[in-house]
Amino acid sequence: MTNLLLSCFLSIFLPLANTPDNQGVETSDTDSVSVSIAPFHGNARAALSLTYDDGCIDQYELIAPRMDSLGLRGTFFLIGKGLGEGALSWDKIVSLDRRGHEIGNHGWTHTDLRKIPSDSVRSELRLTSDLIASHIGHRPLSIAPPFNSYDGRVLDIAGEFSIAVRTFQKGLGQGKHFGQGQRYTDLPAMKSWIDGIVRDGKWGVTMVHGIRDGWDKWEHEEDYWNFLKYAASLEGLWAATFAEVAAYRKEAAECSLKVERCPEGALVITPQCNLDPKLYTMPLTLVIRKGEICETIDIDPFGAPVIYFLK
Repeated sequence: MTNLLLSCFLSIFLPLANTPDNQGVETSDTDSVSVSIAPFHGNARAALSLTYDDGCIDQYELIAPRMDSLGLRGTFFLIGKGLGEGALSWDKIVSLDRRGHEIGNHGWTHTDLRKIPSDSVRSELRLTSDLIASHIGHRPLSIAPPFNSYDGRVLDIAGEFSIAVRTFQKGLGQGKHFGQGQRYTDLPAMKSWIDGIVRDGKWGVTMVHGIRDGWDKWEHEEDYWNFLKYAASLEGLWAATFAEVAAYRKEAAECSLKVERCPEGALVITPQCNLDPKLYTMPLTLVIRKGEICETIDIDPFGAPVIYFLK
């Protein structure tokens, strides 16, 4: 590695950009090589996070098994007070965590955080975070404010306890309260929504409570099961937990790349990221283009330089 680095003749720092047009390293033979960080892991076109609120037992008994069978993982935002004492026991919550699903923080009493003093907001979030950590062995990384209600003050405090706060979502359900009077979400509408997410290269976040019970229970639950199957089948869609997508996007925004071109025909790519590596653990996907050739590699944003041999 030392000899290779010493022999490099061109060094350039590349600022982050999700499009590589302004990120080129010019080679001696005038062929252009560009290196960029993909907007989503695996150079996926778009991302999807499936989130679930309030800890309805349906989420463990009905939703999680379907997701497991499709290779999907969800984020379950749980209310702290009384957690583990009902049908959704701690054994079940730990099982969700061990199976790769995310356990998130939904406050202690499901109160509107905007309407309480700052010390009370901290208490709501700290109590839930501490309780969850005491059972699953690590603190939740994501917070969903109850009632989807937040302001700048709430977001600042939530940042003390998490790396990600859910501030946008697509509510799905067919209960009488769903969508402030909208009663029905059918399969064509959900397919159209996710198709638009992929087409536009966005991060889609869904929110569901229960299937057969809960605030927005489903009249035709097969609509939701078929939506999950459809989402799992879409090419170019990265389905991951809320914290995973949030961490990737934050790392991509904060990471810089030093790219060195060497006579041996290799690139030495050195990432630099000032985030906490204990909290931000997602590998970043690099897109390397030379002429018509486009390849991707995953790197540790906190890791050692990576040698890439051009083809």
